Amino acid sequence: MVMPLLVQNKRQHSRAGRAIFSVLLLQDLAVAPILVTLSVLSARRGESFSPTMLLAFAPAIGGLGALVVLGRVVLRPMMRSVARADSQELFLAASLLVVIGAGLAAALAGISMALGAFIAGLLLAETEHRKQIEKTVEPFQGLLLGLFFVSVGAGLDLSLLIANPLRVLGIMVITMTVNALVLFVLSRIFRLESLPSMEAALVLAASGEFAFVVLQTAMQDNLLGRSVGNTILVASILSMFCIPLLSGLATAIRRYALRTAPAQ
Repeated sequence: MVMPLLVQNKRQHSRAGRAIFSVLLLQDLAVAPILVTLSVLSARRGESFSPTMLLAFAPAIGGLGALVVLGRVVLRPMMRSVARADSQELFLAASLLVVIGAGLAAALAGISMALGAFIAGLLLAETEHRKQIEKTVEPFQGLLLGLFFVSVGAGLDLSLLIANPLRVLGIMVITMTVNALVLFVLSRIFRLESLPSMEAALVLAASGEFAFVVLQTAMQDNLLGRSVGNTILVASILSMFCIPLLSGLATAIRRYALRTAPAQ
């Protein structure tokens, strides 16, 4: 949701836009260790922490390593063969086969299918055909994103908002405030100017779509209670509705600051 707004406002190449993209990219990469950690915690639920618990990461790490190695060995020759066929339908089918196969392989290794699909996307992006893959899949992005949000929305208990509006709105406001403050402070520590820091903090204050994946996985593994998890999900949805408003607020503040700044 954030990147289309940056493109629409022509801010993707600004200092704030580059910082926002960097944070979003790191969030994507952070999903893998988060999902692995959830799988390990689910498998070892009820045990007290000990150094031997770290061995529980071995199957997940081994499965991911095998998936990456096998993908690098098999994926490139397969995509070259598909590309020689010069068939867009075959190219699309091969791309979907890789994603679904990686998801199933990850599930067999005891980790999340979402993580397997994510790894498949990284492997496809490393091939010489990444531009063609992106062009082939692009028409389906909006549809698949819509299906993702529909599936998430269908599982939400919106009655929680009616029953406990102060709790839900309080979680949303506190989360967005903490996110904005942390992002602004870190931006300043890394020597980003005040205006870009403010813009990045406001635009990234809301929850991201990976919150749904993480929370749903935690609830499915009984690491998080349904009531608490659904309350946080509703708050996350509401915070995402605020992203265009936060972007507009950041734009208004930036324009006002530039207009009132003394001439050099």
